[in-house]
Amino acid sequence: MFKYERKMNYPIISFLMNVRIRTDLSNPETRDIIKFFNDVLKILTPRDRCKVEFLIKFDSDDSKARNVIDKLSQLPLVIRTFIYRRWEGMDTAYHNYTYSLCRADSHSKFIGFCGDDSIPLNLNVNTLEYFKDNDYIFFTSMPRMLEEEWLKRANYKFPFKSCMESLNNMRLVDPYPILSRKLLEICSGVGFCTNIDGWLALLNVILFNKYGISIIKNLPSLMFYRDNTQSKDMIEDSFTSTFNRDMEDLPYYFNLINQQAKNIYLNINHE
Repeated sequence: MFKYERKMNYPIISFLMNVRIRTDLSNPETRDIIKFFNDVLKILTPRDRCKVEFLIKFDSDDSKARNVIDKLSQLPLVIRTFIYRRWEGMDTAYHNYTYSLCRADSHSKFIGFCGDDSIPLNLNVNTLEYFKDNDYIFFTSMPRMLEEEWLKRANYKFPFKSCMESLNNMRLVDPYPILSRKLLEICSGVGFCTNIDGWLALLNVILFNKYGISIIKNLPSLMFYRDNTQSKDMIEDSFTSTFNRDMEDLPYYFNLINQQAKNIYLNINHE
């Protein structure tokens, strides 16, 4: 098993990953968690590997997870794995993200989200380190998320579904968001909805339109690229429910996002 040397004030970022082994690891045509980390090793220098940690949550009913965990333990990266119950699959993914967030290294200043179907391109470690003292920051590779013209046109009114359609159509959603840890702590966790990226995109639009605040910073280079070569039936979660969809139809949960935005605004003004 690989043992890493802990260095003072590192890691600076913790990536949270919810993973279920759904593909044949020996198939070169499909993405999987091992290929993901082999790509990470190619772009992350040995000196910078202590600056990044990956927290991976596997489902307790995933029969292939144990074998993969053994393979991951041999890689020269900071990878921490957890096995936890599946709950309601993708519809309760935010619970699993919060589970991992609570276990992130106390030195981490930033929290990122990615999946095993993504291709790492550049982890931008130097940029993150430069902004490590900024408590209110949201990094993105989506330029429109910074542009007033698009933010003003975005729909941020109830119901949630119409907001998401607006944000997606206007390309105001980053599938691989990175935030300062304090922002998530102020929000008391990781959203309530299936798509973490959608929740954060809406939070950004509300902050701008209701409070005149922009916490977005553009990354100099794209961090991850989504691999679309896998067929839908290969990556689709077969365990689905209406749990999350019902929640998104209720104004109470929509109001929570507005309260989170207000809490961020009040914290920024207080400091």
